[in-house]
Amino acid sequence: MKSYSMPLKSLIIMMLFSIIAIYGLKAQEVKLEIQAVVTPASSPETEDGTILVKVLENDGPYLFRLLDKAPWDGGVVLASMGPINETEFSFSGLKPGNYMVFVTENDQATSFLNVSVSIE
Repeated sequence: MKSYSMPLKSLIIMMLFSIIAIYGLKAQEVKLEIQAVVTPASSPETEDGTILVKVLENDGPYLFRLLDKAPWDGGVVLASMGPINETEFSFSGLKPGNYMVFVTENDQATSFLNVSVSIE
């Protein structure tokens, strides 16, 4: 009986590919942490509320979007800015109501917040 040997490096690489094929390999998720600071509108009909969106970490550039509701519920983009290298952006001239803010970094990581503009 003839025996065959395989270099250790080749064996390890072959084992890694087998593990990946069996279990799959998940890409590392990039977490984008954001927060919003809201200034209320002065009355129900005035458009003077603001939403200041802040990116707490990461590198940029960022795309900031404001929607009237979730895109999967038929939301419409009300305002958009970017890509910009700033970590803050303010949406102004808002009536009281519910909004959804999306921030995308480098066309990869996206985070969103549900934000309510109230009345003073």
